[in-house]
Amino acid sequence: MFRLTTFESVLELYRLAQEYLAECLSAFEVVDGESLSVTPQEELPFTRTSKSDTFRAGQDFTSAYFCVMVETNGSNAEHDMEKLSRFVEAAEYNPRCVSKGDLGESFEPILSQSLAQTAQLWNLREDTPVRLASAGTIYKFDVSFPLDKFYDIVLHFRKIIYKNGGFDPDEVLVVGYGHFGDGNIHFNVVDRTRKHSDALDAVLFPAVYEFCAAHAGSISAEHGVGVQKKAYLGLSRKPEVIALMRTLKRTMDPNGILNPYKVID
Repeated sequence: MFRLTTFESVLELYRLAQEYLAECLSAFEVVDGESLSVTPQEELPFTRTSKSDTFRAGQDFTSAYFCVMVETNGSNAEHDMEKLSRFVEAAEYNPRCVSKGDLGESFEPILSQSLAQTAQLWNLREDTPVRLASAGTIYKFDVSFPLDKFYDIVLHFRKIIYKNGGFDPDEVLVVGYGHFGDGNIHFNVVDRTRKHSDALDAVLFPAVYEFCAAHAGSISAEHGVGVQKKAYLGLSRKPEVIALMRTLKRTMDPNGILNPYKVID
């Protein structure tokens, strides 16, 4: 696990992972610091500092603002370890990947030494959506973007929600985490008070999906369109594409009995 303070460092680390790990790279998961703010300190493999304005802005957080989980999976353990070692060394000596705190301390990568440690690190990522959902009323968006725009949606809506909307960051969390290699970010907004639903509805719908359309993104990544996003499909697909989808659907399912009411009418 790498702890990085800027999104630019995440992009550079991914470039190095593709260069040094290639076919061995099996996972590159990114979790921002705000997502982990609901995780108990004793479960974190690093010390969390107090929150600050830079933390809220999503820029240059002093202690692991972005946590990046890198996993390899190959057929030759010795060969894979050699490639992983070269990758870690390249990252540590790359000035664009070096992360330092306010006191100049470096955040060295955390390397798993056992299956138990691997499970512990992965639990940070896998438990994130569960902990966020239990923290309050949650708005979950499964969207995707080109890699260089992966985190823009979080920064954009933090500005709208905190600066323009006047919401208290201690009451409303705006976070992002996901499968970086696929450009798939789980953009979540958590109302910890469970009292701001009407106001957040007005801020988020349809603005989130319109943001996706305006930034070469997709309104649906790994979890599909279903019923909830059906009305917004036109933001991701041209009318002629939707018309073709409808034609194929009616040709293969004239009675509309296969997974009805989903995606298209």
